Amino acid sequence: MDTTAIFSYLNGSDHDSNTVIVLSNKLYENVKYICSELSGVQVMYEPLAVNQPEFLELLATLGITIKCSNQQLLNNLPTTHNVLIGSGNLSQNFIKSALSRGFQHFVVGSQGDVARVEAAAEDAVPFQLALAADEPADLGNTIKECPLGIPISVTFTGALTGQSDVQDVGSKVHNILEMAQFHGREVRDIFMGMVNDVNDIALLKPSILALKETLPHDITLTVELGQQIVESAIIVATKITGKSSHEGNTEYEVDMSMFGELAGYMDDADHTFDIMVEGDHHGGLEAGDAVLSPSRVLGNTGDIDDVIFSGSLEDVSEDGWILLVNAGMTDCRDFDIILLDKNYRTLKAVKPMLSQFQSNALESPDLLGPAIRVTA
Repeated sequence: MDTTAIFSYLNGSDHDSNTVIVLSNKLYENVKYICSELSGVQVMYEPLAVNQPEFLELLATLGITIKCSNQQLLNNLPTTHNVLIGSGNLSQNFIKSALSRGFQHFVVGSQGDVARVEAAAEDAVPFQLALAADEPADLGNTIKECPLGIPISVTFTGALTGQSDVQDVGSKVHNILEMAQFHGREVRDIFMGMVNDVNDIALLKPSILALKETLPHDITLTVELGQQIVESAIIVATKITGKSSHEGNTEYEVDMSMFGELAGYMDDADHTFDIMVEGDHHGGLEAGDAVLSPSRVLGNTGDIDDVIFSGSLEDVSEDGWILLVNAGMTDCRDFDIILLDKNYRTLKAVKPMLSQFQSNALESPDLLGPAIRVTA
């Protein structure tokens, strides 16, 4: 990956934050592929680490249904977007907040949630009751107990487990539909599983195509984008705020922390951040070109355990930038976003406005609109 343009932009621009998200439209390419391979299937995603309005506006162009289960995400959602409000134990305040913003499509996990939605809504709103259905035999009594008139959303993961062939998946799904019909209930949506990588499509596609030929047209098949497939398009750029030497190590301080933005990695003992510095093309340098020295990248808390990276790095000047290229789980909700093209070479200095992304986003040759081209 050629990072010349990224560092040129970072070094030549002023930012409100010392840490920013670098977002490649590799995300567009991944979603475009999924939608082309699974035509007619609803694609859903729940933003967790990144939920700035600009990022959500980008998602709004891709036809992705956003699943929302927390207030901060709800506050940032474009009101024009297709949003599914869903989670277990929805609070009355959260339900009322969603309704006040015009979001009325609920998929809830319990009959208690059904009651809370009905109590909060002045008028009837469309919602579904989500049921887990790994084994259809477990569903009979649950379906029977569902309130009449409330459509059912069935979570069925067999298609992605690799343990079921296409015929077996089809048989189980149709058994679910027959049970629902027998008890006078309606299945509206079938959740087929999580797509964590584009390679998962090869497992999912045969079952999806077979079901589309036999299911009623009013039943929606849904897949959810896993965090990994979105995070793979995200790089975190963080500025060096301090530099010193200690016990043979060059120590770099940055304005983020293992206990804050990177807390999602605290329980992953095997994760090592992959760091790129200016001039490093991520494996593109010839042997002998790079002068490496023992280094540590320290978080901003001053805690002895707040160590983001320990290993060998090229020298980075104070006020320089480093890139964390495998840190997509970083909680960057308060950070600015830099938008790149799929080759990481075209940078957009101005945050996108919703009007720029309203039509034909997947087919546009310049998905990010007018851009600033930066040369080294």
